[in-house]
Amino acid sequence: MKRWLLTLFLSLLIIFPVFSSSLSIGVDLGALDSFFLDGKRVGGTIGFRYGKIRASLDLQYAFDLEREYSLLDVGTSIDVYPFSSLGLFFGVDLLRYGRFFGAGSPVERNIFFSSIRIGWTFSFPYFYIEPRLVITDPARLSQDSLSSLSESFLYYGNYYFALMIGIQIDGL
Repeated sequence: MKRWLLTLFLSLLIIFPVFSSSLSIGVDLGALDSFFLDGKRVGGTIGFRYGKIRASLDLQYAFDLEREYSLLDVGTSIDVYPFSSLGLFFGVDLLRYGRFFGAGSPVERNIFFSSIRIGWTFSFPYFYIEPRLVITDPARLSQDSLSSLSESFLYYGNYYFALMIGIQIDGL
């Protein structure tokens, strides 16, 4: 199963940019509030869109200096725009992997989990703004691992509001 997902992920990274009609690179401005809390987080995404489908690679880095651990979270996701002219989308993670680092890390340093999201993409010439609601681990398969994370990082709670902003290049 893992080998199949890895093959799918690599195929998307190689094939999708060739056929994409737009490229987007963004950061999560919603993470700015974390710098006033114990657990800090920075995140970004790079996506390729073709018609009503966007494939993206998401990267998050969360760290807590008091508990002496950090988490590198990498995921691939697919978003579908059922009404492409409106900007509304629904998304799901294909594969999401987290790796803990630091002295305060749990014994099991690797974590696999998923999320689903709904959002709205406001496109302008050369940039976009995208508010989204992220539901982390909707099937509750990794609840034990994520419960310790959600104490430090709001992003790994049950629900999280993100605000992506970035550049968008159309007509590739």
